[in-house]
Amino acid sequence: MPFKTMGEVSRKAFRRALLIGPPGSWKTSSFTTWPGPIGILSFPGELGASSIPEGLRMNSIVWEDDPKSLTTPERIWADVEQATVDMLTGKMFGPLTTFAGDGLHKLYELIWEVKFRGLKRDNPTLPEEKVKGPAYGAAHKEFIGYLRKITQSTIPYVVCTAWTEREKDDPDNKDRNAPSHLWANLPGTLAQQVVGEFPAVLGCEAGTLLAPGKFTQGKWQIRPSGKVWGVGIKLPAEISSKLPTHVPADWQALEKLVFGE
Repeated sequence: MPFKTMGEVSRKAFRRALLIGPPGSWKTSSFTTWPGPIGILSFPGELGASSIPEGLRMNSIVWEDDPKSLTTPERIWADVEQATVDMLTGKMFGPLTTFAGDGLHKLYELIWEVKFRGLKRDNPTLPEEKVKGPAYGAAHKEFIGYLRKITQSTIPYVVCTAWTEREKDDPDNKDRNAPSHLWANLPGTLAQQVVGEFPAVLGCEAGTLLAPGKFTQGKWQIRPSGKVWGVGIKLPAEISSKLPTHVPADWQALEKLVFGE
């Protein structure tokens, strides 16, 4: 039967994570701390593929555009969807333990472009400004649908990444110095909504340089604090209340800390 008791699914439910942080905060580099085999899908437009760890590159795919092919956003989006299915089902790399999607902010841009072009095509007499709003609404829905496809899949672990961006605490405050905090770099209410789509949203900070090529371990912020608000973990209060605000950037270590192993 589709419904299962929480005892059966609690660990799997926690094993869906979103890493947010600025470029260079070791989001992609931390993929090595998830259980393998790992399959990495670098979303079209994501420029951080060069930081994919060497040992994971054989199970990674990166979009490469050919200017001569005149590939449309619609075709690229269809390819992303197919590649995702092929990875989740084991068709591409064989059975995977972890699916990693790199660059959700770039994926959203692609989906929005597809929706905008479709609405513009269906309403050729409308000015672009009249089409942009509905395109965001349609893109939000498609984007969340994609996230649920991967987070509700049978694959044991899912991790995705996104850049961060400052969002005003009060969107109606027009003051240029209005209070703001860091959330995932997604438009409008989606920056807050995406926090609800992942049981673990972790703010990434890179390690400190000690010497050429040597760094301290990076860390993750796991609850809202300071300038970062767009993070959090969904756990029973008796567990979450005992966890620190910052933990080492190591998924398997975090999982052991959470489940007391």
